[in-house]
Amino acid sequence: MAVDERARRQMHERLEQAIGIEATDTLMGEIASLRGEQLATRHDVELLGGDMRTGFAELRGETRGAIAELRAEMHEQLGAVHGLIAAQTRSSASGCSGR
Repeated sequence: MAVDERARRQMHERLEQAIGIEATDTLMGEIASLRGEQLATRHDVELLGGDMRTGFAELRGETRGAIAELRAEMHEQLGAVHGLIAAQTRSSASGCSGR
């Protein structure tokens, strides 16, 4: 879609009203300096969105797996601690009852 000079001026004026002269000049300068291949199309953005959703889904799966492993390790360690406490308690009880 080609933009003629009149439409460009109208957009510039509306932007000035909305965001001010300096910000408008900066924005228009940046837009003018872009080459066509630097602009993303709707299709580009949709593809990127799909890639991001896939990546986040993989990350969620990996995170869930890591959390499950950590829980299993913690459960194992907690069982070992309980065993040590029970053994210490029995040992202490044996020592006390022998008096």
